[in-house]
Amino acid sequence: MMFQVIVFVNIVFSVFGSVPFFVRKDWTNKDMMLKNKTINPCNNFYEYSCSKWFKETTKPPFEPSWNHFTEASYELNKKIRQILEKTHTKENYSLGKSQRFYQSCVNFEENQSVYLENLRTILNIYINDLRRYDEMKSFNYKVMEQIMRITRNLDVYPIFKFSVNIDYKDTKNYILYIEPGNLIFPSSILLNPNIYQEEISSYVKWISKSTRHVLNINKSNYPKFSAVKIVEFEIELAKLMSTKSNTERNSTEHFSNMFDFDFINAINENLFIDTTRKIRSNDVMVVRNFEYFKSVFFLFKTYNTETIENYLLWSIIKELSRDTNRYLKNLNFIIDRNVLNVKKDIPRNTECTSKVLEYFSYALLPKYVRLYFDEKILEDIQDMVKNIKDKFIEVLAKNDWMSQKTKLLAMKKIGNIKCNVGYPKWIKNVSIIEEYYSDVNISTNHLLNILMVKREKSRRNFELFKTAVADPVWPSNVFDVNAYYSVLQNSIFLPLGILQKPFYDYHTPKIFNYGAIGSLIGHEFAHSLDTTGRQTNSEGTVTKWWRNQDIFIYNLKAKCYENTNSNKQISNSLITDETIADNVGLELSFEAYKKSDKNVDLEEVFWGRNYNSMFFLSYSQMWCEISNKKDLTNDEHSSPYIRVNQALYNNKQFVKLFNCNFLTKSFCNLW
Repeated sequence: MMFQVIVFVNIVFSVFGSVPFFVRKDWTNKDMMLKNKTINPCNNFYEYSCSKWFKETTKPPFEPSWNHFTEASYELNKKIRQILEKTHTKENYSLGKSQRFYQSCVNFEENQSVYLENLRTILNIYINDLRRYDEMKSFNYKVMEQIMRITRNLDVYPIFKFSVNIDYKDTKNYILYIEPGNLIFPSSILLNPNIYQEEISSYVKWISKSTRHVLNINKSNYPKFSAVKIVEFEIELAKLMSTKSNTERNSTEHFSNMFDFDFINAINENLFIDTTRKIRSNDVMVVRNFEYFKSVFFLFKTYNTETIENYLLWSIIKELSRDTNRYLKNLNFIIDRNVLNVKKDIPRNTECTSKVLEYFSYALLPKYVRLYFDEKILEDIQDMVKNIKDKFIEVLAKNDWMSQKTKLLAMKKIGNIKCNVGYPKWIKNVSIIEEYYSDVNISTNHLLNILMVKREKSRRNFELFKTAVADPVWPSNVFDVNAYYSVLQNSIFLPLGILQKPFYDYHTPKIFNYGAIGSLIGHEFAHSLDTTGRQTNSEGTVTKWWRNQDIFIYNLKAKCYENTNSNKQISNSLITDETIADNVGLELSFEAYKKSDKNVDLEEVFWGRNYNSMFFLSYSQMWCEISNKKDLTNDEHSSPYIRVNQALYNNKQFVKLFNCNFLTKSFCNLW
């Protein structure tokens, strides 16, 4: 008998090439055991798979919601904090800068009186510039000038956002974009002030108390602040932003003449200051949501000038308040408590680690990779990507409603998608990292450090103007717990943050990985051919390559996925695109797993006929979430409950496996 066991194990080793999961003593998947058998999976699979996690999980009092994405972010934050709080020898100098930045951030209260005076000095500069009489400059010009300076110095975007990004007409080069700026308060509240009267009242109090504290209103050199008028102005901005319009592309001279505004001089003096870049009259720039742009220019001429000035000053105060003193930081927490229903403020060391991740991610990467990351993961993920890509191409080849030309171009686009996993390859070159942070000088003054890193981040962006796109442009921080599809690069990005449990684990059965990160990869592939993705070709260049009849049929089929349960104030097509991506991603990943894994049959022998259920459990449990039930994020995704159940109950493999008897069920099928 012992001989037979040894022979069997040897056979298993030869098949798997390593120790298989079912003989590893250290392999467990606790979440898979949390399913609630008292709930019918065909009625509510999300509740079936997550209810016990809900009971056993405690949401931190400083978070409005808690899910595996947030939890993974905190786990990563802890690892980075350990790096920052430990003394390192023979490390890159940039890592030392990140540690000094972290220490000054954690200990900011030691010098809070100095930081308050620093903030007042900064505001004085902007106030004096706005008040300074200049017969050659209109109020419009002065306001636009200040918006540009705030953008350049603080890397924030009040009213308008100026930034350099990939040119959608020529994806090999960078161009200047102007688009609606970022609102300070959630648009969902600003657009519904009668529904959110308490939240609006809290916002008014936050502005009033913060500005009174910082500006010391009793002194005559500061303008009179009306918090109510500031909120009313931001409500007007929110209304203008909610109306989407076309994109205008033309020369800088053309826009200067159209608006009677010297964009060339303003951009060179304020955005491109301390860079090697210059914009000229014949250089092209892009204005997104052109109607908003025109409406705000009109608003500048008709609205109370003092209110507009004060709104810009408030944007500065808000941006720096959590790094100035305890009082302003506490006012930030009070508004979070009143609006988001959190019970405690985020721990300072956690917050400071997040700031380090934002500004020093590349400095941290080499150390993090050495301590916590197995580079074998990169190859394994790329194998998954290839399998899912191949499956998508196979599905498209069998498609019966697209014209032959469009189908071939779609298959070409999917084949050309590149997947960037983990981090940029150049981070292994320490000299490049040192050069990247060479102009960042960190002192013991935390507020000045914040200003330094913000200004340097902004400078790097504007320095890209009219340069060639050399390497893949990562759309986020490499430590983000997320996945992205870049439409202008026709590329998928899987940052380091998403390459951890429960989304991916190198040592667990592949079926779990395909259920979680595999479905996310499939989701991003699906975006390449949705209503936004189809605007660009296989090279990422904006062009019309779908025939009108193909677009018509696509839109008809997409109606099947429309989610009537969402009341979010955003384009319904965007919500539908996300719903389609969930459905397609789930199906692609499942079929790719079944076709690609040589061990599928052997694994099913050990787990039984219901082994495939673990794929769907892995998918569903990835989205488990506890929330304060106050959804103020106006994004394009449905709630986890809706997106999980909708995707699963539209999946024929799931319905068959769980014996769901949907008598009137009609399945949506796009591809």
